[in-house]
Amino acid sequence: FYVYPLRFLTMALVGRFFMDASAVPDITRADGQLVMFMYSLGVLLIFGTFTMLHRHAWRRRDELNLTPGEMLTLKFSTRSHLLSMSLAVLSLILLFAIPGDSQYSGWVYALMGPAHGWNGYMAGRAQTASSGTNGPKVQGPRNRSEPESTD
Repeated sequence: FYVYPLRFLTMALVGRFFMDASAVPDITRADGQLVMFMYSLGVLLIFGTFTMLHRHAWRRRDELNLTPGEMLTLKFSTRSHLLSMSLAVLSLILLFAIPGDSQYSGWVYALMGPAHGWNGYMAGRAQTASSGTNGPKVQGPRNRSEPESTD
């Protein structure tokens, strides 16, 4: 459901530069709209599921005994999935706002790299700030104060 539209779309977009023209799928406007709809819906559903799982973990963070480092990781991981969902929603909006021209809904995904790069940068800054000399050291999952079992 999710990978095949991506393969089809990739072959149609860049295949003509690297493959024989007879091997490249011919996408009509209707096909392009359907492929982008399926792809964006798949992205939305997959990352929506991840977001719900992360939010459930956040609500149960005390029961899970998460360290401050794990909570920070959970926070930025959730935001990463929300960014992916937001791009999928924007893609779907463009798909229906500009009928007959699905290329813009596909180009939205070029923003995924910069968006996730920014999120990773902010996560690194938060990690550095929380473990700096001005604040308490954040303990990650491998730096817990209790000894690990060697069984």
